[in-house]
Amino acid sequence: MEEIRTKDIFRSAYLLCVGGHLRTTKLVNGKSVIFFIEGDGLTLEDQQYRTGQATVNPLQLREALNLLRDVIFERKASKERNSNDSNTQRTNRANQAKCGLVSSCRIEGRFHEETGTRLGRTLSVS
Repeated sequence: MEEIRTKDIFRSAYLLCVGGHLRTTKLVNGKSVIFFIEGDGLTLEDQQYRTGQATVNPLQLREALNLLRDVIFERKASKERNSNDSNTQRTNRANQAKCGLVSSCRIEGRFHEETGTRLGRTLSVS
């Protein structure tokens, strides 16, 4: 199992689309989030991404980007809540998906190859 650490949300989203799992995140200086992505074959996929040879389903990429944005939002909101010591309830898509600070997230999608339509999307959270 390989692990890639990055602050790049697009790189992270691509790695999730090709089978990576979001293991955890780390908030740095209250400003940026480091994504820890693990999975098999990620080094090769990362090389293809960095050299411009990567291809990905755009709908799946959008879903992964939305998930990662929610994780960033939740991490920053959690930090703010902890530093302000407030009991304010905040709701966002990350809470709705219950994937704000989870140990592992994975997006899977199936598409009909002839029509290009989405048959279903699964967001696995563990």
